[in-house]
Amino acid sequence: MAENIIVPLDKRGRRDWASLSDDAFVQSAQKFISEKKIKNRYGLQNADLGMYDALRRRHLLDRLEFKEGNRDWASMSDDEFVQSAQKFIEEKGITHPTGKGGLQTADRRMYDALYRRHLLDRLEFKERKRDLASMSDDALVQSAQKFIEENKIKSRKGLENADSGMYCTLRKRNLLDRLEFPIDERAWHRYSDDTLVQSAQKSIEEKGITHPAGKGGLENADSGMYGALRRRHLLGRLEFKERKRDWASMSDDEFVQSAQKFIEENKIKSRKGLENADPGMYKALCERHLRGRLEFKENRRDWASMSNDAFVQSAQKSIQESGIKSKGELATADPSMYQALRTRHLLDRVFAPIEQAQELARKAELDRQLKEGVNLYLGRTDENPKKA
Repeated sequence: MAENIIVPLDKRGRRDWASLSDDAFVQSAQKFISEKKIKNRYGLQNADLGMYDALRRRHLLDRLEFKEGNRDWASMSDDEFVQSAQKFIEEKGITHPTGKGGLQTADRRMYDALYRRHLLDRLEFKERKRDLASMSDDALVQSAQKFIEENKIKSRKGLENADSGMYCTLRKRNLLDRLEFPIDERAWHRYSDDTLVQSAQKSIEEKGITHPAGKGGLENADSGMYGALRRRHLLGRLEFKERKRDWASMSDDEFVQSAQKFIEENKIKSRKGLENADPGMYKALCERHLRGRLEFKENRRDWASMSNDAFVQSAQKSIQESGIKSKGELATADPSMYQALRTRHLLDRVFAPIEQAQELARKAELDRQLKEGVNLYLGRTDENPKKA
């Protein structure tokens, strides 16, 4: 009996597990498990690491009985794991992998472990002993449809996960198209551009959404729909109440003020964020060369960390994009950039290519005018041809 087993000590006063036979060791460990109400291997490891390690080294862990069963699946081979799961299935009378009364419901951890190791197909369920091959197409579709409805399976992938054997049989016999799954109204990838825009517009009007992104926007109300629209570049086709403002009637200052308020309210961090949030506003700002007057919380214009060359290159790119042709225009359109360039004495370098191009254009115009004047002075016109 377990009560009569005494574990001897070695010379150093430690329990001498090696002196016990396998049966005696298992009996002693089982008594310890029962007394401590240990539920699984992990609990035994925490309760007595020395005993656990000794049992593991002697491959005796599988002989122990725990309240939650022998659940150290990582240490089991595939065959051992399948055998343990099959025993559990038969004892519990489990009829299928998922759904009501299924393995997933009875023991989610075991099901997940089997799924990760691709071992579900090796299990035998009472319900799965049907001879699918002997069924007619209609009978197989009817059986599969019943299984789908009972287990509330929403897609082909869900059916494959729930019963891969049935799924493979249906796929080989080209019967998957005959199955009916609950309609997923949010499968945006199945929508045409026009249908998606129409659905989004309806949602916008029903919910009173006033703008694409930010607080109270479409992104907050339905991030899935917003993401689908943005990826397909369809946000510009939507109509928001707030977007019916007449930008053209605003002065530049009023427009910038309105845009800045929108940026702050919706915590927009960059120009790209503004373009995504309100393509109409962004386009109008670009057309009126007002984009440079906006301030963003996480503006990437950290000029202090840039070298002079990098700053000049960045400024020239921004100036070219905005159509700015002089230092005065830059001072009006982007005062902060102008001041930073002026402080670092880089204005002349930034505008050198523009000024050179302007100078060449002026010279070309002067040359043209000079030639016309000379021709008029010498009388070289079509009306006074030179005599032979």
